[in-house]
Amino acid sequence: MKAEIILDWDYQPPELDGIYFVAIQYGEGAGMLEFMEFKDGQWSQHNGGEIVAHIDIGKLNNQLSIRWPDAPKAPQAFIEDEFREA
Repeated sequence: MKAEIILDWDYQPPELDGIYFVAIQYGEGAGMLEFMEFKDGQWSQHNGGEIVAHIDIGKLNNQLSIRWPDAPKAPQAFIEDEFREA
């Protein structure tokens, strides 16, 4: 299932250090979304491309309602096969 989410992006450089969700553009038609740290006025581990927008983690979390994952269940087939008569 895929859902489109429109975020309240900020287009100016961040004022505070922290972790941000960023949109990075690599030329025309190519780009990616990822988490990146902003510290001392610059992006950490920035590997090219242009950061065109960002949103801080707290604001991102407040805009999304994501269900916490259920605990994984033990595979039943493994347990049944283990005790099969020979």
